[in-house]
Amino acid sequence: KAPNYPQNRDFPGKKCKKTAPEPPEDSPGQVLPVETENPGFDEKFADNPIDQAYIQDNNQAISNKDMVEVSQKYAEIWREEVAYAYETLLEKVSDGRKATLESEQQAWSDGTEAALEEFRADAQAVGGTMAQVDEASRVMDYYRSRAVELYEELYAIDPNYTYHFEG
Repeated sequence: KAPNYPQNRDFPGKKCKKTAPEPPEDSPGQVLPVETENPGFDEKFADNPIDQAYIQDNNQAISNKDMVEVSQKYAEIWREEVAYAYETLLEKVSDGRKATLESEQQAWSDGTEAALEEFRADAQAVGGTMAQVDEASRVMDYYRSRAVELYEELYAIDPNYTYHFEG
């Protein structure tokens, strides 16, 4: 059985306001659903082009190696989305919020290497090729979760925001 990923597992001590239950094991290539306190954002995010492309690519993955490569590709795409959403937010928020946002982003960034190392260590402890798939998926979810937080705030300012990813 795949591990259950509680919300904000990658942000210890951060108060949870989002839930991200694990998809059923029989739904390969699916993404964790996002549920925030803003249904409009949830609807917009559910239709994001990155997840759509990921599902399509992952459904084409035949081997565990393919699944790892797909997750690694989309981890990088989500990492780029985090940077894009962050920079876009900095341009749109008040000066007071900008300082807090910069501090939050720095704290998240400072914790990234430790989180990624934890994923590696967990995978090594379990071993096997499915552990590699799980690790790659957790890395992708780590970046995707931060993108959700930033895009949710951006949505409150600009509901018509766009993603950096173009397919």
